[in-house]
Amino acid sequence: MRKSVILAAAFMAALAWSAPAKADVIQFDTNGAAAGGVVSASLFDWLPGNSLLTETVNPLTGATKATILYQANLGTIVIPGTDYTNGSNGYFYTAVAGFGVDVSSVGGDATFTFDPTSTTNFFKIYVTTTPTTPDGADDLSGSCFVCGTQILSGTAIGSGFSSTNHITTDAPSDLDQFDDGTGPVNDYPGILSVTGSGATKLNVRVDTFDANYFTNLIAGTTLAFVNTSQIDPYNEANPSAFFSSNGIINGDVIGVDPTGILGVGPVNGTCANANLVIPCKIVAQSDANTSFVGVTAVPEPASMTLLGLGLLGAAARRRRAAKNAK
Repeated sequence: MRKSVILAAAFMAALAWSAPAKADVIQFDTNGAAAGGVVSASLFDWLPGNSLLTETVNPLTGATKATILYQANLGTIVIPGTDYTNGSNGYFYTAVAGFGVDVSSVGGDATFTFDPTSTTNFFKIYVTTTPTTPDGADDLSGSCFVCGTQILSGTAIGSGFSSTNHITTDAPSDLDQFDDGTGPVNDYPGILSVTGSGATKLNVRVDTFDANYFTNLIAGTTLAFVNTSQIDPYNEANPSAFFSSNGIINGDVIGVDPTGILGVGPVNGTCANANLVIPCKIVAQSDANTSFVGVTAVPEPASMTLLGLGLLGAAARRRRAAKNAK
């Protein structure tokens, strides 16, 4: 029996990125123009969340492309004095993103380049007053990351993009090792994962925002993801069963399938069940902070920087190399 051998994922180990120069304090209304909600925000700290890679291979050229989806709940907004905690005033914030990459790999190392032809390209922030969990959206089910009202939208661009990753070990362990205190530690018994590390930088043009929330934001403001990490297996969040394909439809893409058939398969990062019908899928725990640059002056080009939004992947080249070697 042939085995599928793959590169396995961009799993990001803790990356200590410095905040961009001239990072600004913005005026953010946590109540959306209601009285008493404006804070001077220097940093948005997102809770550990999820990224999903879906990889495809052109059967004629052998070229490997991938789509990356990301989702997370806000944790806190850092402000002078006392930080704002997500949901403390009844308003819960989430972030979702998606973009495409071209993939190349040598041995256990993978390199990604931005794919401007991808039909998936979005970054959005939502707010809701009807959360599904105490944190807001539900990591485990992947539901309601695009519920409520959209308050910011952006589009990824190729300028400044870079991404690499490296497998730490192929030895599998439980994918879900996070104890949320509400049930079993492992919500996906029988689904394992490999381990690895990597880093990503991506620029996104800010297209729209709601001035009721971002009260002094201007076109061209840069939003920078800093102190970013992505890892497998999961130890600070539940792996998501579903993701949003476009930042508008809620939970229409399968992430981790408990049956191990339509999702990441029995070992996350190996794509053992990937074929022409079932694509290679890989998930990773994602964590990031965001700060703002250019609030008082329009930068060129108008963009926001995302560091480590879950570039996972590049299974096909190792898979094909292993096949050809047999």
